[in-house]
Amino acid sequence: MLQPMMRIEGFIEMYCIGQKPIIFQYAGTQVYYINRILEIWIVQTNWWASEAHCTYYRISAKGKIYTLSYNSPTQRHWFLLGMQN
Repeated sequence: MLQPMMRIEGFIEMYCIGQKPIIFQYAGTQVYYINRILEIWIVQTNWWASEAHCTYYRISAKGKIYTLSYNSPTQRHWFLLGMQN
C-alpha cells in the first residue's frame, strides 16, 4: 500500500531520449534512473491569455514513486513535487 506523498519541491535536471524522461538529478546529488512511467497528465489553464501548460509524471525510481512536473512551452523547467515509499 502506498503511503501519502511526502512533499519535496525543487528544480531537477532531467535527461530525456526524445521527449521521454529517463534520468533525473535532484539538488546536484544522486542520479535517479526512471524504471517506469506510471502516469502522465496535462493541465492547461488560461489558454485565452498566457497559456499556462504543465505536464505531470508519476514515475518509479529506486523503489519509490515520484511526482514530477514539466512547465512548457515557455519556461521549460522540470520540478520534483513529491515522493512516496
